[in-house]
Amino acid sequence: MAAADPNRARNAQRLRDARAEYGFSLNELAVEVQNVRRLRGDTEIPQRESLRQMILSIERGGAFGDMWRADLAAVFGREPDELFSVPIASPLPHPLLLRLPVDEDILAVITAQRSAHIEAEHALGPQHARPLVERDLDTVEALIKTAPRRLKRAVTEAAGTIAEVAGWIAQDLGDHAAAQTLTHKAFLHLRMASPEVQAMILMRQSNILAHSEASLAVDLAADAAELVEGREAGRLKASIARQQALAALHNGDERSFYRHAAAALDLGDIDPVPGDRAPYAHAAYVASDIAAGHLRPGNNGKARELLTGHHAQWTSQQHRDRAVADMRLLHAYIAVREYRLALVLADTAIPAYQSAPSQRAHRHLARAHTLVRNRRRNDADPLLQALGARIRNATQGDPS
Repeated sequence: MAAADPNRARNAQRLRDARAEYGFSLNELAVEVQNVRRLRGDTEIPQRESLRQMILSIERGGAFGDMWRADLAAVFGREPDELFSVPIASPLPHPLLLRLPVDEDILAVITAQRSAHIEAEHALGPQHARPLVERDLDTVEALIKTAPRRLKRAVTEAAGTIAEVAGWIAQDLGDHAAAQTLTHKAFLHLRMASPEVQAMILMRQSNILAHSEASLAVDLAADAAELVEGREAGRLKASIARQQALAALHNGDERSFYRHAAAALDLGDIDPVPGDRAPYAHAAYVASDIAAGHLRPGNNGKARELLTGHHAQWTSQQHRDRAVADMRLLHAYIAVREYRLALVLADTAIPAYQSAPSQRAHRHLARAHTLVRNRRRNDADPLLQALGARIRNATQGDPS
């Protein structure tokens, strides 16, 4: 009789432990997997019973593939490499065989596309933006081969900046393997770019790796900060300091988290500079991410303070990021037992999340769901019961 695969046994135990931590039954976890696949835009989603049987098989040591690893990790708000033993490889699609005469006009169109993709992702969410940005990346990479010598470097750098956006969008959908691949591709295309651009890529690599390789993430964020030291980098400095804080927290260094968090919050108040690589990193954005950091070890009151203090600063152009911040605030309100405020916020925050979903928002909604579920067992507060129903409808969707 063949020996049992030790990786499968470890993965089975990790899945059982995660399900127990969140209090999910097999049926409930199957529904969560359906939700993840809806969020990703899958058109053919298996029935709940089929998914339940597969989950049961995995928990008994059965084999499962890349998509299941990614989907289960997304349900629990973790990286696939963090939850399971074997990393995921997710190959990118083959490039388009496109031939166009590349001149300054084509280059201008390519350069403008990056901003268009960022605006679409902010307004409509990553699910809408992903196929568009990845298609354009394939096109621009094909154009590098036909670009004249005088424009080849500019086209290559344009491909790098689009790859960086594509990596961020993939990460926000919970596809961390693709995010790593795309961001490394951006690093290669941008290896001769300005220090600010290189710092942005190092910061993004740190952000992607923070869950699975925290020590490396700390080093990458520190390298990014060193590259922009003494330079007029605008809000990029705030975004890097924010990432230094989050990487330190994942590495178990709370003292460094507080130090970098304070610096990031101070820097978030500055205005962007021309060519700023992180104009989005204003005070509300930075505060939202730092608040998420505070929620991780249970500093719930501080998270609430940061999120409420910056709640009015969001603009309509950042619909997706505001939805993420509101979901974090919902999590914080429930954590500090302010159920009435949580219920009021849920009326706007949940529809906003559903209109522009992201994995970051889903993670906090899932955690809020777990908090409410656990407390309802011993607390008959009608506000808590109403919250439970409201969040359950959002997290489970149509169970059919």
